Amino acid sequence: MKQRDVTIAATDGFELAALHLEPETDLRGVIQFHSGTGVKKEFYLKFAKYMAERGFAVILFDYRGIGGSRPKSLRGFEAQLRHWGERDMVGVLEWIKTSYPQLPKFIVAHSMGGQLIGLMKNHDVLRGVVTIAASTGYWRTFPRPYRYLPAFIWYVYIPIVSRIFGFVPAKRLQLGEDLPTGVAREWADWCTNRNYLRSFFGVTIEEQFFADIRAPVKAFYAEDDTIATERTVPEILEYFENAQVSSEKIRLSDVSAKAIGHFGFFSRKFGRQLWPKPIDWIETQLAE
Repeated sequence: MKQRDVTIAATDGFELAALHLEPETDLRGVIQFHSGTGVKKEFYLKFAKYMAERGFAVILFDYRGIGGSRPKSLRGFEAQLRHWGERDMVGVLEWIKTSYPQLPKFIVAHSMGGQLIGLMKNHDVLRGVVTIAASTGYWRTFPRPYRYLPAFIWYVYIPIVSRIFGFVPAKRLQLGEDLPTGVAREWADWCTNRNYLRSFFGVTIEEQFFADIRAPVKAFYAEDDTIATERTVPEILEYFENAQVSSEKIRLSDVSAKAIGHFGFFSRKFGRQLWPKPIDWIETQLAE
């Protein structure tokens, strides 16, 4: 397997840090991987290597403001959460189209990375989409007492610290990477709105393509996830109203685990049990 660092331009020219993985032989398709909110691409590297070993070129990238795509200072850095979907994801897929014009193209996405697919205007080249722990994010849909932590973050922490620092130091609360103010505030706006993204269609989200997406969508989520649940995963799948959608709940008993949660799918200890699931599904799409 070959691995190299690459720089990919978003649609507005912003340069994104990316990792390009490719098997030496038997290349069967290309996978664009979308990270969750505030998660660096390296977190998913072991899983990406597994996907490459199964015969797929894989592109991991950091959204603007995160990891290798972070400027020297986040203070005053202009970025919105929607830009990750409208500009960054679209730019990476354009790079893939140019680099692999003949190969089938898929997206595998974690959490917020699955929600933002509906903002990609070039979605029509996709053969399939896999989401992992992707769901709507309205805080009152989360189970008690967990829901009160994100409520504090969105109603209190983000508004206060973003004014003080000019960005949101998310690391202090172990919420992943620090976030640009615009990203954090838009995240809070979405997650404190009962109708979630739908309330912003035609307002701050000028264009969205959920209903236009025809590629099949497969969603995986863990039974102990406090964010992506039996309620919230179907809610985000409803956005893809004209796509064939299906979901699979991963039970703790199926993997003999005490916990998986929102991030555990990517743990190496579940490599043999969970990592084949997305690729097995993708292979069924290739066979059709």
